[in-house]
Amino acid sequence: MYQDFELRYTYTGNSPNDVWQKVGVLQEHRGVDLFGISHPQIHTFIQTQLIPRCPPDEWHFINKMQALWNYHLRKFTLASIKWNEFFIEWYNETKTVVEITTSLKKLYPPNYIIKEREMRAWRTMLNHAGCTNITPYTRDVSPYEFWTRSGDPSCDREILHFLYTLEFLHPFPGQYRNDGDIFWNCFHQALEANKKGYDGKRRILSIIAEKFSYNILMEKLKIAQGTIFEAKKYARINGPGCVVIEKPIRKVKRITSEQKQQFDSFFQDKAHVIMSSYKTDAKTGQPVVYLKNTKNLLWEKFKENFPNGIKRITFYTQLIGRQYIYREDLGGLCFTCSTYGYETFEEIINLIKEKINDVELQDIFSQRCHFLKCYLKKEYEEHLVVTGHGITSHDPCINHCLLYAFGECNTPHTHVCNECQKIFQFFQDLKNNLGLSYHEEIQEYQNRILYYLAHQTRKTYLNAQFNAALLDLNEDSALLVVDYKMKILPKTARETKQEFFGKKGWALHTVLLYTKPKESFEINIQAIDHWSTDARQDAWFSACSLHSVIENLDIKPKWISIISDNGPHYHNSELMIIMSKWYEWYGIQVKKWIFLEASKAKTTVDSHHAQISLSIKRYIRIGGEIQEENKGKSMTIPGISNWFEWTWPIEGEDAGYIKARAMPNVGKWTLFSPAHIQKLLKGEINQPSPQVSETTKPKSPWKIPIPHSSGKVANIGSTNYNKIAQKFRQKFTKNFSGY
Repeated sequence: MYQDFELRYTYTGNSPNDVWQKVGVLQEHRGVDLFGISHPQIHTFIQTQLIPRCPPDEWHFINKMQALWNYHLRKFTLASIKWNEFFIEWYNETKTVVEITTSLKKLYPPNYIIKEREMRAWRTMLNHAGCTNITPYTRDVSPYEFWTRSGDPSCDREILHFLYTLEFLHPFPGQYRNDGDIFWNCFHQALEANKKGYDGKRRILSIIAEKFSYNILMEKLKIAQGTIFEAKKYARINGPGCVVIEKPIRKVKRITSEQKQQFDSFFQDKAHVIMSSYKTDAKTGQPVVYLKNTKNLLWEKFKENFPNGIKRITFYTQLIGRQYIYREDLGGLCFTCSTYGYETFEEIINLIKEKINDVELQDIFSQRCHFLKCYLKKEYEEHLVVTGHGITSHDPCINHCLLYAFGECNTPHTHVCNECQKIFQFFQDLKNNLGLSYHEEIQEYQNRILYYLAHQTRKTYLNAQFNAALLDLNEDSALLVVDYKMKILPKTARETKQEFFGKKGWALHTVLLYTKPKESFEINIQAIDHWSTDARQDAWFSACSLHSVIENLDIKPKWISIISDNGPHYHNSELMIIMSKWYEWYGIQVKKWIFLEASKAKTTVDSHHAQISLSIKRYIRIGGEIQEENKGKSMTIPGISNWFEWTWPIEGEDAGYIKARAMPNVGKWTLFSPAHIQKLLKGEINQPSPQVSETTKPKSPWKIPIPHSSGKVANIGSTNYNKIAQKFRQKFTKNFSGY
């Protein structure tokens, strides 16, 4: 012990604690604590001095190397390996650097695998044997390591680093195959060879995307983070490398089949629409339909007819697209409507603007003219009463009584429609405000408007006959709607009467066969098309076409009804006499044939013609294959052009007669006895026998819902204008006589 830097006492003992006890002071402390021997750093230093070490120049000392082996490696490797020879051979070699992985494999059996823990023990032993790891790259690059036994390893380290940097030193031996690099190179080439998208790069990358991190994939494959994200997502959804799972198409049924039938039935009624005969909607393939009223007015009518049908939003949704089109001017679709309706109103407005100088009065007459135009186009038809079965009855309003208009009503009328009265009042006021020189021109306009009014009235009644014929169907009957289309017009043209008269080309005749299965709420339609290079449209071609339809039916009906336009190819004496032979030839009664105005019977035929293009399902050749002498000839039935409904009874007192009348369900029958018919014949009427091709089967059935059978309700006015009513009736019936 020192005091004032001088040695005063000396104590000797076997341990630090023993020495401190001899001092005799501060006995509450231990000697090892006071002398710092229990400190962690001192303890580590002491333990380091106890780990065996052996520098390279002492490797030949067996005792030191054995201690090194026992301490570091004995517990982790095979006891049979000749580890000491490895150190002796390395020491005796001139080179100081070895590759440790290949050198150690020589010590072990051929198929022995050195595990990572055993490899760490070898590295520790080499460190304590005076060796240094001078590998110029990390273990991520290559598992091969270079070690040196030199006392100054910096020189060897710099040499290896220099060679590796200049790529003279390869991290793998020549006979070694780096499967990892081969895999990444092949995968990179596969990505480059495939296109972008879910069935290309994304699907290929999904094979390994979930097994590697973003950093590794970005480094090895040189791809973006977003590509890896999409590939991981693809693997989770479809599976690694699997074909993309097709997402099921979710179809939401907004309306039931019954509601769909109601909607289709409503828009097949010609009281609401006019169907194009050539134009189709590109999306649905269905014919374009021109709405006769605005969508708001049509919705009100639909709601009235089907109170439990689809709702307002769904109704408007069904009208979205280019199939249902509203046009203010539909004159181009009908010659009479265009000439006597739309064009006449335009001329009246021009007359008002040119001849009336008072601007205020000019506006009043223009508005009144526009109102009359809208009323006759949209609202007038709503006042006419025709039941679902095509029958009309007496109406107290003289302007809306169809029986009175057709000259068949003798019941007194007590009302006149105020709106219809405005037609006459308008022209009378116009005469009062213009000079006498214009009265004749105004009167001509009035006559043309009344003609247009008569046309609208007749059209409404005749259109109702088609739905009536459909409602009359049962399992024992059929309805035939027939029409000619002499040539397929290009889609850029419009089928108006002005442009379509005098058609030339090859004749196309279409028969639509309507049948109703038992206890069914739908009507089946079959379209049978016949063509001929002879463009003549005569009675014999029509008869041959109808013959081929009946002969090829699997199940023949007991009776049929026929609807057509009043063209001379149908409305002629020869064909009417041929129809009287049908029950004898085919065993089928022709219950009735209704002739409508041109284009009025073709609603569904037009939809077929609009879609047919050049697809002809059947054909019939007429010319050299049918001899002229087999046709037979007949004289003209007197007054045939005035009768638009024909029937051929097979029972009762009228059996064998031909019956005709002016309007369907209206008026008295005109009878033609068998003797009278025989006098009209110039020769024998033979049954047609045309050559007909095989029938092709349609890919999908054509069905329509049964039409709604509710009638229209008339709105009755309260004012009686006897004088004007009588004048109106005269004009009304006069204009009807021109049909």
